Amino acid sequence: MFHQAVQFDKRGPIRRVWQSFLLELADVDSMRCVVFPAARRSRRPAPVVLRRTTSLQACACAAGLFLSGVNSYGATVQAQGAALSGGPGCVDYWVVSARELPLGVTTTQAMERLVVWHREPSGWVRYSCPAFITALNSDVPVTFYVHGIFATAESSTAHSKKLFTEVAAGTPPFRGVLWLWPSDYQYGVSPREQVDRALVHGRVQACCLATILGSTDCTATVNLIGHSLGCEIIAAALHKLATGNIARQELIEPAVIRPRQIQAVLLAPTIGPHSLSPGGEYSAALGQVDRLVVTYNRDDLALAAYEEIRQRASLGLVGLPLPTQPQPRPKLLQVNARPAVGIRHSPSLYFDSPLITEWLRGFVSEAPPRT
Repeated sequence: MFHQAVQFDKRGPIRRVWQSFLLELADVDSMRCVVFPAARRSRRPAPVVLRRTTSLQACACAAGLFLSGVNSYGATVQAQGAALSGGPGCVDYWVVSARELPLGVTTTQAMERLVVWHREPSGWVRYSCPAFITALNSDVPVTFYVHGIFATAESSTAHSKKLFTEVAAGTPPFRGVLWLWPSDYQYGVSPREQVDRALVHGRVQACCLATILGSTDCTATVNLIGHSLGCEIIAAALHKLATGNIARQELIEPAVIRPRQIQAVLLAPTIGPHSLSPGGEYSAALGQVDRLVVTYNRDDLALAAYEEIRQRASLGLVGLPLPTQPQPRPKLLQVNARPAVGIRHSPSLYFDSPLITEWLRGFVSEAPPRT
């Protein structure tokens, strides 16, 4: 995950800003690592070496570990929900992987290369993308989780576990979909170049996600939950649903205007503060949702480092700009995550915090209120 070994001083803060960015986004706590203690009387800090895992098979194995015993009817999750006197929660689990997509592919090429896995009683079964879209055409709500940059398949799967089986325990039934995209740390490449490359990947991911959302006839709520740079994919996909155009890439089929119930949550988003405002990069995204919540944290170390790399502020760091006119019932809301997560950035902290999960549960399964 890092250039050979990242120097981490346990006696004090991380010395370099970009190192804190990597450590936070890689989510050290959820990954296997090997720590080599510093020699006695040596001032050299102890390096942390993280193992790199990129194979889709490892992702399936990791997902199988926490979903072992959870069949397509969600027996284990139903047991958790019954304990809370609520609904069954996640009753269907899917993994859509675009981790092997190279740079420069078109939307059509990317859709053909998407790998879809479904957890069934007999184990993991691979599906085609059209079959996956057909499975979404029902009255069961579907929740997509899109991870951020420098996240491995293992850590992203663990975070989706928290979201779908712990945060959403006891909620009405829904389908959970983990969206994996190329986000692993690359050796010998500067963080700035990797962020730029991730943004290019993100545009293609947004085109694929928008194509899937535009092709379904789902009559239930579609929930989109993203973290960090994954929020950029969600915002771009919503914008694309409205305009049919992102980064000069068109939808595979013309967008069909139909009533949809879509709600979205952007946790620590990296998009610009004015991206959702009129005239912003993703200004049309709000027109596609019934409600959208963003979290911000002015003390987020990783987003501060991201600002240093991109040379611009992010919405998750500074929050939404003040509205020019009061809005009685705005569809765009923001939550200060500082009391819940402190200065950290990892999605596991968001999913572990009662302050966040108390309202996040309503964005995983339940339908948004109609005005």
